[in-house]
Amino acid sequence: MKSMTSSERLLAAMRREEVDRIPLSPRMEMNVVPRYCGSGSIRACKRFKREYFDCDPARAWGFPVVNPFYDYHAPVVGLKNVDTVIRYEEQGDIFMVTRNFKTPAGSLEEKVMVPKSGVKHYGSSPNPHRVEHLIKTPDDLERIRYLFPSLEGLSFVDYHQAVEEMGDDGLVLMNVPGPMDYMGGEAYSMEKMMMDYYDQPEFFDKLLGLFTEHSIGMVRAALENDVRHFFLVYFYPSLSSGWSPKIIRDKFMPVFKKQVEMIHAAGGLADYYDDGRLMGSIDFFVEAGVDVVETCSPPPVGDFNLAEARKRWGRRVTFKGLVDMINVVARGTPAQIDDHIREIVGQNEGKTGLILGTMDNIRPETPDENIAAYFNSANKYR
Repeated sequence: MKSMTSSERLLAAMRREEVDRIPLSPRMEMNVVPRYCGSGSIRACKRFKREYFDCDPARAWGFPVVNPFYDYHAPVVGLKNVDTVIRYEEQGDIFMVTRNFKTPAGSLEEKVMVPKSGVKHYGSSPNPHRVEHLIKTPDDLERIRYLFPSLEGLSFVDYHQAVEEMGDDGLVLMNVPGPMDYMGGEAYSMEKMMMDYYDQPEFFDKLLGLFTEHSIGMVRAALENDVRHFFLVYFYPSLSSGWSPKIIRDKFMPVFKKQVEMIHAAGGLADYYDDGRLMGSIDFFVEAGVDVVETCSPPPVGDFNLAEARKRWGRRVTFKGLVDMINVVARGTPAQIDDHIREIVGQNEGKTGLILGTMDNIRPETPDENIAAYFNSANKYR
């Protein structure tokens, strides 16, 4: 068949159509592209593809509204009748950030532990850790309502400019988190929510319902502004986080199924992201009609096996990721990387329904020769 552009190749793979070769689309804009091109911008991704290693960039684009439940460091703007006070206290190798929101229904306060830049023992790019959540009791639900930013009148100009700039060299997808991801799972302790499912089911449903409404509203707002392709983030309500298959099926599946139905009705595509264990939950994603499931992490990080997945789900969904960027790409040898990628491609038994990527962003400690080995081997086998 004729040669495809990167955008054509990615879209065809997402639809499980015939491709000229398997798309190569690792998560690379955070560490790899800046190493070679100075930034992770769309322009830098295009330059990386053309001047360094042939690939098919796919970028998740941030939703155009500040997330007050996660972005502890960003100014909280656009909230009606809410006064915000933020305090920073230095405590050894961390900062303790305290945020207090005064709403008409009462105050909400949280404390976030933020490691200082360059402190090694918290890991690479460590996440902030909430030591006190905004929601503490059922009474706080009336207060948290005031923190949801308006989804009216948003501008998606930056997204459409990014799509235009990417052109045929790749794909840009709108990033929409699920109800728990960076939202409900930050405003309230997920461990407590797991217990509330049994102990306070009415509270569980009300809390999940608030964030569900907002997540679905984000998809609706994007669709109304001509966005068609989505990156749906759902790794908080994952098997790896401790949620049971029953709770995922009964409580979370209806949410992403509704979002996928909305996206498909508009002629769009949905890429579903969960970077943990998947083999026990893919049935739900397939039933919901998602087009792509990523990151399909193999053991020991996850439990994904492509050969077994093909036996169970055939070509009903496209699998993306699969390459272990920690134990193989970062810590392995070029020969091990070559073997790993050859095995993955062989398990797929053909080019359809696979996007070769990585479990997550290629790590910053990955040697240059291993990065080269990854792209060279992928281009050899795909």
